[in-house]
Amino acid sequence: MSQVPVELHIVSDSTGETAARLVLALEAQFPDLAFEEVRHPRVESVEDLALAVNRARGRPAVMVYTLVEPGLREEMRRLCRRSRVHY
Repeated sequence: MSQVPVELHIVSDSTGETAARLVLALEAQFPDLAFEEVRHPRVESVEDLALAVNRARGRPAVMVYTLVEPGLREEMRRLCRRSRVHY
């Protein structure tokens, strides 16, 4: 029976390379799990964040994000908590 991969949603206000490096380290810590990377680069608004979180909601998923703007970081935490998505 095939294992359902855990989706690692990489959210960034730039290219996402920093978060992608974090994801590589995370994947190395759990070699027996299957992962699927889903990138959300150049996120610039609360609406962009909501789209990313909604895509992960109800799935085996974790949001990994690097956002410079404090307001976007706080909104990401709020959206993830409200949607019960790990972050």
